[in-house]
Amino acid sequence: MTATEFCCHNESDVLRRVIIGSWEGYRQSEFYIEKVNAVQEQMAAPARDLLKDELEGFKSVLESMGVEVLVPRPVGKIVYDQLTPRDIGVVIGDRFVLCNMRKQSRRYECVGIFDLIMHYDLSEPNILIPPADCFIEGGDVIVDKQTIYIGISERTNRQAVEFIRKNFGDRFRVVPITLAASTEENLYLHLDCVFNPVGKRHALIHAPGIQEVPAQLSGDYELIEISAAEQAALCTNVLSLSHEVVISRDHDECARVNAELRKICSVIELPFNAVPLTGGSLRCSSLPLQRKKILTA
Repeated sequence: MTATEFCCHNESDVLRRVIIGSWEGYRQSEFYIEKVNAVQEQMAAPARDLLKDELEGFKSVLESMGVEVLVPRPVGKIVYDQLTPRDIGVVIGDRFVLCNMRKQSRRYECVGIFDLIMHYDLSEPNILIPPADCFIEGGDVIVDKQTIYIGISERTNRQAVEFIRKNFGDRFRVVPITLAASTEENLYLHLDCVFNPVGKRHALIHAPGIQEVPAQLSGDYELIEISAAEQAALCTNVLSLSHEVVISRDHDECARVNAELRKICSVIELPFNAVPLTGGSLRCSSLPLQRKKILTA
């Protein structure tokens, strides 16, 4: 594997290179702000100083673990939020899918990462661009154990399932998962808000956030159930550095989940309270470009 190859085959393969969120330019112009989910409508916007401290702390932890960390270039005031790059693209196998965002304010967010991926081999089919009617966001895509789990949600539609199946179905099993409707207490914005593989054979899950849990999940994983309060605190939204190490949120509502995770891997708890005020946490704030392929089953 070279430095110019995209590579993501499993959620918990060793993380080598990642793009994380940028606090610079956040809410630079009130005119362009679009509140894109219920959390943003109900909560006060996080302070830039806190965003800076937490994202720089995230970067430092990743670098201390040997991960190369990249940060998007600020696009300018027309893109008011670059905190959660997970949604704007996703690496599946050795190809990069440039996501088609449903929300207007996020459609040009990808411009900030162009400089970071230009040194990769950009010839087709290494970069895939979905058709106009195909809405897909990276938080709804989880690649693990030769399977692509794709959430059908407020942001990702059924056309995305067909797009993924057409382009990857010869190499991966494609399993659609329809999310439940969000409630006043719980926001089921993306698949990774209700389901996330960790370690070798475990996964965090908030089953009420899924209309019908596929049989494959209980067959492939030992499931760790997440309560409604834990889901609201985005306890599923951890970032795996390998099958032995995860980064999780240091928060009272995450304490039980972190204790369960410690039974199967090491847990790095990180203060991370600002970005969740916008609806995302550690997985949302990271876009892996390269993981060292280890697990094959």
